Amino acid sequence: MTTIGVPTSSVIAAASVARSQKTTVEILLNLQKSLDEFKLKVLEMEEEMQTVKIENNILKTKITELTSGKQTSPSRRGLFGYGADEF
Repeated sequence: MTTIGVPTSSVIAAASVARSQKTTVEILLNLQKSLDEFKLKVLEMEEEMQTVKIENNILKTKITELTSGKQTSPSRRGLFGYGADEF
């Protein structure tokens, strides 16, 4: 309701309440948006952490294989990649 003239205290109070409610709603919407973005980032980080764990396990396994000494390396093999016991 728009009136011409000097605003009364009730009109000023009503406008103040409306502006306050609008600001509160905007703040809540921004908070919700920020929370949604944060949740997405947390999910992305959890997925990356799982990938890193898998990669670390693969690396640990490979390091164990390479340092165990049970595996014959190609540099120790003889002629044309055959070992001495294979002739």
